Amino acid sequence: MYVGLDLGGGYVKVGLGEKRLQVPNCTAALKKSNSILVGDQTAVEDGSLRHSDLTYSRPFERGYLTNPDNEIEVLERIFKDILRVNPSAPNIAGVALTEAPFAPSESKAYLDEIVFEHFGFKSLVKQNAATVAAFAHCSVTGKENSYSSSAYLMVDFGYSFTLVTPVLCGSPVEAATKRLDIGGKLLTNYLKELVSYRQFNLIDDTHVIEMARRKVCYASLNFQADLQRSVSQPRKASLDIRLKYALPNYHNVLEGYIIPLEAEKSDLSDLQVLEFCSERFVVPELYFHPSDVGLNQAGVHEVIEHSISLCPVEVQDILRQNIVVTGGNSQTKNMVARLSRELGPRYIVKRIQTKHKEENDSIMAPLVGLLDPKSQTNILSKQEYEEQGPYRQ
Repeated sequence: MYVGLDLGGGYVKVGLGEKRLQVPNCTAALKKSNSILVGDQTAVEDGSLRHSDLTYSRPFERGYLTNPDNEIEVLERIFKDILRVNPSAPNIAGVALTEAPFAPSESKAYLDEIVFEHFGFKSLVKQNAATVAAFAHCSVTGKENSYSSSAYLMVDFGYSFTLVTPVLCGSPVEAATKRLDIGGKLLTNYLKELVSYRQFNLIDDTHVIEMARRKVCYASLNFQADLQRSVSQPRKASLDIRLKYALPNYHNVLEGYIIPLEAEKSDLSDLQVLEFCSERFVVPELYFHPSDVGLNQAGVHEVIEHSISLCPVEVQDILRQNIVVTGGNSQTKNMVARLSRELGPRYIVKRIQTKHKEENDSIMAPLVGLLDPKSQTNILSKQEYEEQGPYRQ
């Protein structure tokens, strides 16, 4: 049995047998003391702590591992305190983890050292995240036998970036793999700037804004029309766009929420309330127009078209019919519909779904593929590592 790890910039997705969990991939220092919180400890579950009281540190920057010591702290919390895994136990074969394409050799070596030298696991399996997500998609749609003979275009809406990867016959096409530097982190920072400029100063409350973004933002199916309605008079014309969002006060409200239209003003007297309007759809629009924030890159739909054009002509139509989106930000309301509209009728876009309800948000999809024994190739043993040094793919 392998311990499955999908190491992301925002979260570590972990699987062991039937267990599935998602842990924040960060540590946090309390500003008023020397205490350090690790992984799931950074979640604010009572009124004794605010996210603005914490200074966060993440092991991943721009999607690649840059701080291995920080990652070790997070993994120690997972292995020793949460899962209580013994790497030398007979039932633990090793670690299976995903690896981002184009990762620097130093980043790859860091992971090898962590797995073998720090934790002492017996073997390591590294897989491209897109290939295991494609494998998971095939296995849950009943097309597992066609995985090694078909073609899929995997679009991963991640925390640090969006990655478009063609997978042909079970292997990624590196020459056609394209990266768009728009991810959940950039969207959250952009929304934070808009809110801080127009309403409250929430520059230090990144987590609060991230939770708000997930709940209120949507991909517009008609951007210009929504933009016109958002500034229209009277305000009744934009009631379906405008909404109020209550910020947590860490006394009786620990997590922000959308305020129902029928709520009385007296019920909100002790809360700080944000009013969202055009911000709801302007922020996700960055996926389609990165130049709105000065990023000289094509939109995700154009990146998809370019990636397909770099593949062999005979598989291009198959790829157009098999576009599969995954990642946490693919859950943004209307994202699949908007992407389908931008690409046109020749393209079919699907969101990956997994068997377990808690995994239907597409975040756990690569983990599901990792845990399937049929996907575990390129196994490196500890003995081979000690003889050959850091693993290179």
